[in-house]
Amino acid sequence: MNTVYILGAGFSAPYLPVQTHLLDSVLKFTNPQMERPEGPKTRSDVEFVGIAANLQQWFGDQFGPDYSDVWLEDVFTRLDHITDVPTPREDIQAMQQLRRKLDFALAYYLRYKPYNTSKIMKRRLSQMKARSVLHGIITLNWDTLLQRVALFNYGVPIHSVQGERVHRRSVPLLKLHGSADWWRCTRCRSLVADSSLAAFFETKCPVCQKSDTRFDSVLMMPTLMKNPMEGPLQEIWRLAFVLLAGADEIVFMGYSLPQADHALYYMVMEAKRSNAQLRAILREDDRDGLACRRFRSLIRHIDLDFRGIDAFLEVASETTLR
Repeated sequence: MNTVYILGAGFSAPYLPVQTHLLDSVLKFTNPQMERPEGPKTRSDVEFVGIAANLQQWFGDQFGPDYSDVWLEDVFTRLDHITDVPTPREDIQAMQQLRRKLDFALAYYLRYKPYNTSKIMKRRLSQMKARSVLHGIITLNWDTLLQRVALFNYGVPIHSVQGERVHRRSVPLLKLHGSADWWRCTRCRSLVADSSLAAFFETKCPVCQKSDTRFDSVLMMPTLMKNPMEGPLQEIWRLAFVLLAGADEIVFMGYSLPQADHALYYMVMEAKRSNAQLRAILREDDRDGLACRRFRSLIRHIDLDFRGIDAFLEVASETTLR
């Protein structure tokens, strides 16, 4: 049996906060390295401190002093609507720069927030391979937790900071919303994997060797305005369709089927085989929750499993691994 796993924010929790708490966590984050007098302070460290302060002021002005419950969807729907202008005025340019700063802050947080998850992620990946043929993994998450424990085929050409092509591996990991360590050259459109975030400051591309360029993060935001068929992620979405079409089983893990992800829902419904088995791995406290109701109302004949991810995959709990 060929299985495709679709991973949502719950796959990375509790090691990373879900969307409702992510924004507040990012803006209040302090890298432990910055607190050590002898610790290295990179340009990214210093830049993040300034950017976080700038963003805190903007969010306070826009949403009031208590913005901890503001959803990213609400923030980026507003920013995308304002900044998507071909010939922006000066005030629009300022908003575009603010959006870029927020992208950087998110990437920095996802890169440097300390996690101790390698053993868990390795075991989860091992169990995915053990229980059936791992046809591929589709993820909506920006984090690099899985990328830290294995090499994957990302479906698109990825280059190192030296400009060399990162060789593909057999298991596809298709990141539909981009990745915290991916940066795109505005000149040649090449994707560069740089977990140090130094690409944010670079003006010369290691691939095309052009100077006077800029690297933008590759993060698709959770808004109803997003169009996956435009931009650098469209090939990944196309390959995800092909992956789903070849699956005997499609398993949602840590995923709540949010309204902003309507594009994924329609892709799954269009691509899946008529006899493909659909599963959603939820937690016990999801039985009467919104995620459970959405799965039952939108996807017919789906098997809802309330054991949780690790029990479903028979992975040792975090407590056991310590």
